Amino acid sequence: MRHFTVRVWLALGLALALGLAAPGAWAQAYPDRPVRIIVPYTTGGATDTTARLFAEQLGRRLGQPFVVENRAGGGTSLGAALAAKAAPDGHTLLISNFASNVVNRWLRRQLDYDPAAFTHAGMLSRSAMVLAVAPGSPIHTLADLVALARTKPGGLSYASNGPGTPNHLLSELLALRAGVPLVHIPYAGSSQSNLDLVAGRVDFMFDAFTIVTSGQARGVAVADAARWAALPMVPTTAEAGYPDVGLTTFFGLAAPAGTPEPILDRLHAAILPAMQDQALVQRMGATGFVPWPISRAATAAFIASESEKWRAVIATARISLE
Repeated sequence: MRHFTVRVWLALGLALALGLAAPGAWAQAYPDRPVRIIVPYTTGGATDTTARLFAEQLGRRLGQPFVVENRAGGGTSLGAALAAKAAPDGHTLLISNFASNVVNRWLRRQLDYDPAAFTHAGMLSRSAMVLAVAPGSPIHTLADLVALARTKPGGLSYASNGPGTPNHLLSELLALRAGVPLVHIPYAGSSQSNLDLVAGRVDFMFDAFTIVTSGQARGVAVADAARWAALPMVPTTAEAGYPDVGLTTFFGLAAPAGTPEPILDRLHAAILPAMQDQALVQRMGATGFVPWPISRAATAAFIASESEKWRAVIATARISLE
């Protein structure tokens, strides 16, 4: 009987040891086949470019191909839903962003996925938006814009790339914080909105840095807490007295909820050195983005904070896509 008891305890001890070692084993074995990265947009944009740059780096560092799969539709909801419902084993990932993981839940009553059904391996990159005006505009500072909006009948007009887009939501936030009337002029995309901004047919637009760095428009304020190296002479909205009027556009790497922590940590550990690749940094920089090497905990905290901020803005401004 004594020998039987000893054998039982040894077996239990071995099982416990194997159980404790299992997460580490998952991480060491991961990935054991190609990994797909779902991009919830068509090819060619900044999201797609970022995904392909990191896919190449991660494949090289983790020993399996990382394959980009473009699934556009539903304002990112089609691709996000596909990723959310995938097996939580790290072999299906999503390029997360402001739409898919922050505001869709507040803009759309019916979603095919729960934005909480993701956990992040980390951030890849970030950018800010710049308040841009036509070269000949009388608006030179944010104070000029607010003063003019208060005197112009009906308020100033601003362009966006469509309802619910970052440039729409950020402009509505400015209207709320400054207490001025603004008229929304939505476009189907950036091509026509940029043309009308540069021609002076709309008064202003929050847009990517490239519209200013290319010389097409003049920058008035960067919607962030600190100045950006791409536009060092352009002050921030915080400097102008509106510290809350900011919006961080970002790309993260998300996995379905329930993905083992060691796999997420392994992905994060591969992301960080990838950001040191100068060719990657330069190609991201051409789209106005910079690497964002923050921890997984900081990533989760940022997304939670942004979600609450924009929930309140969307509710106050009564914005809905349905």
